[in-house]
Amino acid sequence: MDELTAIGAENGALIVVSADGARYRVPITEALHTALRQNRPAAAAAHRVSPREVQTLIRSGLTAAEVVERTGEPLEYIQRFEGPVLAEREYVVTAARSVPVAVAADTESGVGAHTFGAIIDSRLDDVSATAVRWASRKLEQHWLVTVSFLEGETEREARWTFEPKKSALVPSNHEAQSLSQQSETPTTLIPRLRAVSASDADDRTRFDSGAFLLSDDLGEAPVAVAPASAPSSPAAPISIAPARPGVRTAPDEETTADVSNTADLLEALRRRRGEREAAPQDDREASRAAHPSTGSIRIIDIPLDVPADSAAEPEEEDLPAPRSISPFDSGEATAKTANRRGRAAMPSWDEIVFGARPDEDPA
Repeated sequence: MDELTAIGAENGALIVVSADGARYRVPITEALHTALRQNRPAAAAAHRVSPREVQTLIRSGLTAAEVVERTGEPLEYIQRFEGPVLAEREYVVTAARSVPVAVAADTESGVGAHTFGAIIDSRLDDVSATAVRWASRKLEQHWLVTVSFLEGETEREARWTFEPKKSALVPSNHEAQSLSQQSETPTTLIPRLRAVSASDADDRTRFDSGAFLLSDDLGEAPVAVAPASAPSSPAAPISIAPARPGVRTAPDEETTADVSNTADLLEALRRRRGEREAAPQDDREASRAAHPSTGSIRIIDIPLDVPADSAAEPEEEDLPAPRSISPFDSGEATAKTANRRGRAAMPSWDEIVFGARPDEDPA
């Protein structure tokens, strides 16, 4: 079958020519139009990636071969759309290299500003860099300008973020910072640490938790014991650890009065601990008969006041003598004891329950 090539149209017909030069005329009918329309969707369905997606991939830094590997499209199809994107990437590199920058040394000497590309090229020459290649690619938010080079046998890449509208370049890795830094950095902007010797400051204002501990030999120190007949007599004070700096050891007058009252009350309770004053037997029987519901209650009378002749009772001699902790003189203790003995006695259990003393019970 011979192949015919269309060379033009004339009077509603196609003029085609064969390989040997013979010309033919093919009328353009509705059947020809229908056949052509059916073949177009099949040709369009062959490409799964749109031209816009192809350009987005190339703008992100991929080459045409990498786009072919990722999409599976023919190389000819990808190359049809990469031209404008490559030109855009080259324009961004040119715009970034043209950004004017000022070096600290030139600013002090009054020399005009340099361009970013010239400064970077000069510093690449200082490190004997080879195979220098500038490039750019578009990220989601900004452009990224890169320069790759060989320093000796090490391949390096410096990256800067670039905003074309603001002409702003910001280093984004260590290589870019090294190439972008000023030749002379002012030392006044960098604080330096210096060694500080240990100070001999007074520590009396600091809190010392050991200031409230007793001394180690406190348990071996002798403690004065008051005799049973004179419970309010003064005793030798307990040995306390020596005062530490910053801790107050002397009590004030209000604290001394509170300690004295508490000591007297504790002393009376200790002396009377275990003492019981038995009620007469006939009073018990009368109370049980008059109140059978409370006949099983054990009545105990514990007076808190000390009688004048209680010091001569033999029961107190067997009791352990309490340890005196009152630090006051005997004159104050004797006056306080006399006042305490002159007070009214606390009512007994019978007075509280039955309303009368045991010896006054009419039963």
